[in-house]
Amino acid sequence: MKIYEDSKDQCLLCIGYDFKEDFPLQRELALRKFKEGVKQKEWWRYHHSYLGLKTWVAYQGVEPVGHIELIPVEHAPRPISGEDLMIITCLHVVEKAQTHGIGRALLTIAEEYSFTRNKAIAACACESGNFMPASFFSHFGYENIAERDTQILAFKSKNGTPTPMFIPIGYQPIPVKDKVSVVYFHCPQCPRSGSALEKLKKKSRTKKDQVILQTFNTGERKEVERLGISHGVYIDGQVIGSFPPDPAVLLGKIDEELRLKESLTH
Repeated sequence: MKIYEDSKDQCLLCIGYDFKEDFPLQRELALRKFKEGVKQKEWWRYHHSYLGLKTWVAYQGVEPVGHIELIPVEHAPRPISGEDLMIITCLHVVEKAQTHGIGRALLTIAEEYSFTRNKAIAACACESGNFMPASFFSHFGYENIAERDTQILAFKSKNGTPTPMFIPIGYQPIPVKDKVSVVYFHCPQCPRSGSALEKLKKKSRTKKDQVILQTFNTGERKEVERLGISHGVYIDGQVIGSFPPDPAVLLGKIDEELRLKESLTH
């Protein structure tokens, strides 16, 4: 295994591209499927590289199998406040390569980068599921210092850095009478978020008399600080799904709410 500071294969890893079938046309087709999300990710990455964004990709031979992304807290699209702190925005290892030490190697290189700059490191880990599970970080010495909904603030320091905190939530959902209200907190740091957003936009256009979609762009730090939320979906005031977002789950919930409202009018 080799690890390189490189971002060219990161989007393909994020969207689940099969590198075993890798050739130019296959890449083009995969990127086209997630076109809007990939475009937004590339734009976000371009505008945050000079702000300290770092990306490392792990390879087994010539095949990318995992990546980690890191950014200073003052520019991080995550609802964490703190000082002298780096935030892991994404750590992902493909399923077939898990349990082979790749996640640990990626985490180690991110920690070394942070600690040599006299900064601590933290992440919004997930209580359950395969994406950035809190149990993984705990296994490698991270302290779970706060919990909110299904998110856990995992923290590790070697320099006495003050303990970070979750930014208080500054948003309260308001259901819309006679319509299905969809509020989407979209972080273009994740290409899957952009792809899901396009599907929600299409749904709201085809059901414009029944569905109202409101979007907040949480790719910018000031918006995260204002809202206290980095990603998520509210449908009629209820938090739906997980991260990365699953369009099928979101669209299915919208259809369910449409049927419910229709039944109540008859």
